[in-house]
Amino acid sequence: MQSVEPLLERAAALARSGHVGRAAHMLRERLILDPYDLSLRSTLAGIYRDGGHADQAARYMLGFGEYDPQATEAYLRWLAATGANEEQLRHLSVIPDEIPIPAEALIRQQQIRTAENVSDPWEVMGWVGGGLFAVCAVVTVFVVYLVVIFGGAFARTVAIAGGGATAVAAILASAGVGVSCWRNGSRRAALVFGAISLVALAISITAFAALST
Repeated sequence: MQSVEPLLERAAALARSGHVGRAAHMLRERLILDPYDLSLRSTLAGIYRDGGHADQAARYMLGFGEYDPQATEAYLRWLAATGANEEQLRHLSVIPDEIPIPAEALIRQQQIRTAENVSDPWEVMGWVGGGLFAVCAVVTVFVVYLVVIFGGAFARTVAIAGGGATAVAAILASAGVGVSCWRNGSRRAALVFGAISLVALAISITAFAALST
């Protein structure tokens, strides 16, 4: 097989010029043909590491002597998000069948997968709050409609109380989803839902203040 040195030099030059993706693609294509070449693996891992992608660096060194617990943890969490099994892990990391995957990595992958199957209480609160929001909104509109139609004097009271309850349910829903998004790394979505919860809080305070006057 042709010497790998010129390829390593070209990939390193591409990476230095900011073309990390192209450099990594070149090395991975060659690594598929020669998965036992440690110079290819270490160079590919180094390019990813220098580019700030430690999880992808761990991806290609898994099973080949280098085991960075923190980077490997990030890689295994990325794998869990994709739903990859052991066979797919071998494919993604270009690990030949003859090379054993570290037992601690397989155990940790299973632990992560099991943990992610457990419902996030904040997410559950978001779903419950969303359901209450829908129920409160529909009930409030329906009751106010009946009161107005049949000439009751409590339309305003029902509207304010129902609006307040609906706003409280919106707070629960948006706060639950917002915290869940924050914990899962979706910072922008978390900020949006946080803003919604603050608006809903302001509405509920206004509604209860109007009800007490």
